[in-house]
Amino acid sequence: MLARQGLIGSSSTLNDPTQTTAPPLRNVLTTNKNTTFDPTAFLANAGLGRTIIELKPKQTFFDQGDVADSVYYLQKGRARVTVVSQNGKEATITLLSASDFVGEESLATIQGLRMARGNLIS
Repeated sequence: MLARQGLIGSSSTLNDPTQTTAPPLRNVLTTNKNTTFDPTAFLANAGLGRTIIELKPKQTFFDQGDVADSVYYLQKGRARVTVVSQNGKEATITLLSASDFVGEESLATIQGLRMARGNLIS
């Protein structure tokens, strides 16, 4: 019951001076409404679940058939995503530039494997 009061924050229990419960959880979780989430600033630094890697041109950052365990955010430069057929023919699927995400579709596949290759162009 105490946790529920903290989550709900009913005025009858919050204004009671004899109430000895902790402040409502909603007050702790409230953020400044003028603040907006900036994904570029968030992804500019390494942190929990984020790693920054620097690659050279023509370097592969994921390959077709690799385990799909991450999504990439291109901070600068250009990249291309390609697929290679069983006959060895390579086809470009898309070209990427700074602030593009890549690899997110592989996380939704049943096998959890990359369906394409990502190479840095510049």
